[in-house]
Amino acid sequence: MTNTSVYLDYQATTPVDSKVLEEMMPFFREKFGNPSSQGHAFGWAAQGAVEKSRGRIARAISCAPKNIIFTSGGTESNTWVIQSVAKSSAPNAHFITSSVEHPSVLKNYAELSKSGYQVTILEVDKYGMVSPETLDKAIKPETRLVSLIFGNNEIGTINPISTLGTICRKKNILFHSDAVQALGKLSVDVSKLNIDALSFSAHKIYGPKGCGAVYFSDKLLSDINPIIIGGGQECGLRSGTLNVPGIVGFGAAVEVAYSQLEHEVQHYLDMSHQFYQRLVKAIPGIKLNGHLTERLPNNLNIQIPNLTSGAIIAAAESIAVSAGSACSSSNSSISHVLKGIGLSDEEGKSSMRISFGRFTTENDIEQAADCLIDTIRKLRNEK
Repeated sequence: MTNTSVYLDYQATTPVDSKVLEEMMPFFREKFGNPSSQGHAFGWAAQGAVEKSRGRIARAISCAPKNIIFTSGGTESNTWVIQSVAKSSAPNAHFITSSVEHPSVLKNYAELSKSGYQVTILEVDKYGMVSPETLDKAIKPETRLVSLIFGNNEIGTINPISTLGTICRKKNILFHSDAVQALGKLSVDVSKLNIDALSFSAHKIYGPKGCGAVYFSDKLLSDINPIIIGGGQECGLRSGTLNVPGIVGFGAAVEVAYSQLEHEVQHYLDMSHQFYQRLVKAIPGIKLNGHLTERLPNNLNIQIPNLTSGAIIAAAESIAVSAGSACSSSNSSISHVLKGIGLSDEEGKSSMRISFGRFTTENDIEQAADCLIDTIRKLRNEK
């Protein structure tokens, strides 16, 4: 453990909520059965717990439980959707995504392009948003699947998912969205949003790492290719012994998040507003990356002119913030997301992501803001 005392990197991962952990614990020892073992009470208990979690997640996004399939996380879910649809498509099929997607989406589409499929990568506006007009113009007769992120993992911008989904539905095109950052922070109704596939991950919403899910619409569920072949678990679509404690934790995390969604969103907004106002008043020239209002409630992505975020983060040892996505933070160049919204290398390298969570307090905000302001002033040799 480092000497970091204030954690403000909740978009990278979250601690497991105590209520979630409490529900998980029995399934490590007392209720350790394999849900595929249907000949005795241990297996029935495990299977019942899995189905309870499936139902909890389904209710949260307004779908039937059968449309939820458990995975290891968002990356697997994204990969499965894209690769499976490609596998069942014609050789000249066309796919659409955007320049600010998660790497697990962009790299899968890069692989499809190498295999001869047509791939269009849409440009976004200066806020990181895909315009409906841009999507509509990009659609071809051969278009099979559109993948557009729900809420951006770096700059927080929320896409107009309902409008984008309506365009796809009217043209009979499958619509997939990476909702890893949106689940638990935004209302999600897959039928109203015209979504055919949605990707999730538990550890972003105070659940355990290594567990996620994917929603498939009835239309897609009947046509999807298995991602793992074997014993026939998850309706034969993803074989292998289920991660029962993780699945239980995922379901509990979703239940907790949506039982207090309105209160929690307001908490996120209060914390981000207080923090940003403290910085703006103390540090001249700070700029906000992403949309001013259409953004995830717990996200701030800011530019600190004339300093690199790397230098600030290294010097501000008592807070945990990020230069960008945890999935690409080892890259020394600026992220594809910041490039996608038109930032220069200098602007990108001066940007950092700050994200707030359920356990962020006003004292945390004060302490972290003081630390960041003091660090920036020292690095600039200011009084």
